[in-house]
Amino acid sequence: MTTISPPQYADRFAMLDTAQSAHVFYCFEQEEAYIQNAVAFIQQSIQLGDPVLFIENDRLWRFISLRLHTLLPAEKLQMILHQNNFEFFSFICNVQDPSSHHYINEAHQSQIYRYAKRIWSHVEWNSQSDFLSDLAAFEEKADRLVKENSLRCVCAYQTDHLSPLLKKELSIHHDACFFDDGTIQKSK
Repeated sequence: MTTISPPQYADRFAMLDTAQSAHVFYCFEQEEAYIQNAVAFIQQSIQLGDPVLFIENDRLWRFISLRLHTLLPAEKLQMILHQNNFEFFSFICNVQDPSSHHYINEAHQSQIYRYAKRIWSHVEWNSQSDFLSDLAAFEEKADRLVKENSLRCVCAYQTDHLSPLLKKELSIHHDACFFDDGTIQKSK
């Protein structure tokens, strides 16, 4: 993996601007850094005229939304579609039978791609979920969808919920790994 020096705060996601598609694994440790990076991602996307599908839990979305309301005019805020991450993944993932690879049903898939070419997805699961064992297959399918549809997607995972082996596996299915400080490591 090649390490790139941390860019300026406003340009943390500049690599997405030039890529036809990008699937980024964001392994975060600090909630405050996560919120700042999420806000930067949304701001940069909107400045480029790209609507954003933002998949996040309601608690963190409140913090992010409050900051965005101080930074963006109301008409720009309408370019953000927030969906609760637990509801989103329950709807699009067949967790009961992950081997079937029903990542996104057709109606929901077309809605996503019509709306946004930039997606931020905070991937979480409860401790009783069997989803963890199927995460690599999930991300492999997501990587194909990102490439086929020319999306720019950040998949965020909290570091302390991932084993070193799972981190390594997830990095294989992403173009780059992003960290709290803005450091990017290209994976592919």
